[in-house]
Amino acid sequence: MREDSLWTALSHTRIRPGHYLWVDARGGPTPDAGYARVERVEHLPADVLFRGADPPAKPPSAFKTAAVVWCQGLPGGLILHRGNHHRVLHAVPRARMEYDEHHPTWEETDTLLRGAALVQDCADPVDDLAPPVTKTARHAATFTKPASALLPGDYLRVHRRHPNTARGVDEGFSRVLWTEHLLEDAVERILTRPRWAHGRLVAVAYADNFDVLLLPDVDVDVLTAPNIERVAMDRGTDTFDDTFRRRFEDATEPDRASALVIDARLRPQPPAGEALLYPTLITDPHERALLLEGIEGLRSVPLSALPYPHHLFKCAHADRVKALVEQYPDAEGADRAAHAHAFSTWGPDDFRACEYHRGDWAAIALAAERALAAGGDTADMADRAGRDPELDDHDRECAASLIYDPIAWSDGDEALVNGQHRLCALRAAGAVSCPVDGRHLPDTVHEAIKATPSAQARAHAAGFWRRYVRGLGRFPLTAARAMRSARVRRRLRDLG
Repeated sequence: MREDSLWTALSHTRIRPGHYLWVDARGGPTPDAGYARVERVEHLPADVLFRGADPPAKPPSAFKTAAVVWCQGLPGGLILHRGNHHRVLHAVPRARMEYDEHHPTWEETDTLLRGAALVQDCADPVDDLAPPVTKTARHAATFTKPASALLPGDYLRVHRRHPNTARGVDEGFSRVLWTEHLLEDAVERILTRPRWAHGRLVAVAYADNFDVLLLPDVDVDVLTAPNIERVAMDRGTDTFDDTFRRRFEDATEPDRASALVIDARLRPQPPAGEALLYPTLITDPHERALLLEGIEGLRSVPLSALPYPHHLFKCAHADRVKALVEQYPDAEGADRAAHAHAFSTWGPDDFRACEYHRGDWAAIALAAERALAAGGDTADMADRAGRDPELDDHDRECAASLIYDPIAWSDGDEALVNGQHRLCALRAAGAVSCPVDGRHLPDTVHEAIKATPSAQARAHAAGFWRRYVRGLGRFPLTAARAMRSARVRRRLRDLG
């Protein structure tokens, strides 16, 4: 059974006790990893929790309501955001279901949140799932610290899955993205029994923008020495936006210095062999170095090191390029090779026909490079490029855009993330290099190829066809037919 057939997405107000709710985006080695049994659900007016939560005129009724759930193994109340949909499992191993039912994390009690209603009806029973066969002999080392001392970058335990031996090495731990402290006024507004929290609450956003409310003095489990590859990958994919900060009324940012002192006092040295629990996922030495030692940011990159476009859908010649792409085989890199092929056949009139090529892009590149070399933050560099005295107003804006909305490419990537049209204009103008944003090793130097832009494009497309034929070498008859193919011979002849 496919994993995505095991779950259904429900709105936040349809989650019920007994559901197995997705609480950890990372998951684990079995289909039920990342899901926790819901033990209690409270519904309350959304504006009790959030700052500026006044509902719009005539909203859907569900948008007026917030839901907070308490799950087995979760250290606090999980806020389910209105408008989102939340995964629930259809099937769980029978032994786990029975264990979870008999070992609840949360005591039965009246509502904890002011103005809330306790949801009484329960979810339908879930189906039985084949028991896990995974056996983990040793799990990652952990330590405990008070929730009030949690810091962004900590790996917080957000659920425990039974049996322990079925869990992955670091399953159930998720990266903390942000914390804020709710003081007396906020706690009075949110809790029915503020004294229970001693006048304070800790709001924690963790990976994939889950939010959980914790009691500050309760100890939580944190990984002692997280997998360094996982940490690097998580840093690169953090989805947390600054707009999520201070989303609760009367919230304050914690004292980071104090939290660091507490962490240093409580965090032990990892036990021997801890790093060996995490076999490397990346076998290529350069890729691993880029992940672990690479930095993000702007640097100057020769255009000859950058990929060719893969989809110039806004180009004046988009239909012509699409027709050429359709003549290429369904193979890795074919779209970029076709775009390079098209580029190699265009002349000045073709480039002038495309609005993206308006302006002196060789001068634009030089202005952006000067701004980058002068240093400063992004705003300073963009401002400098946008005031370059050697450019007109249009070209100044283009130069500034190469700083504040840069071409995006990380070393080794096969395609651009942003900036295909501008890169095409830069190539056509004969620019040598330009600012590029992305992950790179600080000492990496890309060699600039001195051939003309058209010759570089022809060489790229011809290289694709040669690699394509070589790739058929495992099938000699197929390769021989390919070399006799009029299409292949014509392409190689056209491209030199």
